[in-house]
Amino acid sequence: MIRSAFTALLLAAAAPLAAQTVAITGGTVALGDGSEPIQGGTVVIRDGRIVGAGASVAVPPGAEMIDARGKWVTPGIVAGFSRIGLSEVDLSADGTTDDKAQTGPFSAAIDVAPAINPLTTTIPVNRADGVTRAIVAPNVARNIFAGQGAVIDLGADMDPITARRRFQFVELGETGAATAGGSRASAHVLFRNALREAAELQRFAVPVSSTGVSTQEEPAVRDPNESRLVGPNARRSEDVLLTRFDAAALVPVLQGRQYLLVHVERASDILQVLALKREFPAGPRSGREQMGLVFGGLVADGFLIVECQKQNLVEELGRVLLRQAHSLGVGDRVMRHSASLMEHGKRGDWTAVRRELISTQDDVEQAMTALRDQKMAHLISLGGWLRGLEIASGAVESSLGCLAAMPYVSRRR
Repeated sequence: MIRSAFTALLLAAAAPLAAQTVAITGGTVALGDGSEPIQGGTVVIRDGRIVGAGASVAVPPGAEMIDARGKWVTPGIVAGFSRIGLSEVDLSADGTTDDKAQTGPFSAAIDVAPAINPLTTTIPVNRADGVTRAIVAPNVARNIFAGQGAVIDLGADMDPITARRRFQFVELGETGAATAGGSRASAHVLFRNALREAAELQRFAVPVSSTGVSTQEEPAVRDPNESRLVGPNARRSEDVLLTRFDAAALVPVLQGRQYLLVHVERASDILQVLALKREFPAGPRSGREQMGLVFGGLVADGFLIVECQKQNLVEELGRVLLRQAHSLGVGDRVMRHSASLMEHGKRGDWTAVRRELISTQDDVEQAMTALRDQKMAHLISLGGWLRGLEIASGAVESSLGCLAAMPYVSRRR
């Protein structure tokens, strides 16, 4: 059973690891880097962080031992799109789901974070199956804009929110077409109109400087429902479809301060959404935030280079990664990885290049966490995920397969 397969990992995760050392031994260890599972492997956790995993990892003296023989030990799984915490297992009873406001007046302004229930049965059920984090999105009701989603952890505590209002979710698939009146054409018109209504309100938003920091004391639309964009001085046209709160909630998207997550079911829908970027260019992010996203994107580029086996680009990737790491203040953590990447690339050892890329990102994220910059660690991870989406959409647009987005690395010289 899947549930029993993760028992060893979950026993370790359930223990208070903040100030102790735990060794999980004897299990089949999956490192998550594409390598073969390690039989009889060992995982060492110190002060809540994994410090060693493999076949010949030494067990520190005094470590608490967990026998994982006959079980699998894996990294925590991230539910990339879910409604965990918003819906109960039994959906037949009243009040068991908070994923959508079926008859409510709001859409984009909805923030799912206050509705996430840390005591719902879906959290321990998913945790038992190895899920440790989840991206939680609202469901659409009467509008293609469902609201603002969150990132949560599935720990056994009353504080599940890792990041609230992380993205705005839009439905442009069959469900979105039905919600918009029965056609995709109507859904795309509603989408564009909503962004235009937000652009109209954006004129009254607190300015954002070139570094992404508010030029006034109050940040720009940190919580749209508490913004001056909903005040009497923010004038709007008379023929509007969105409530003022909903239009204000979309302003951070136009400013580049909030991500837009769009569900589509056709390649043509992807191209239409990409075309909107020309009409509604996002505002500036802070320089440091952008560096974190770029670093994660560069690592994703590395996996593309491995897939295409472009030996001539590995050396350039190593140099750019090192330069970007210096900008983030962690160049010393990447210098060795950069040299190894170049060496493995020269030999054409693509398995080793892939492993080195994973180690590079892990090392930088750990360095950021050690510097108490957990946000930057998340941004690096997110940058890789977003770059993966860009690569996929670029392949759709150009029909060039794995070579469609290759210029990404050279753009950062």
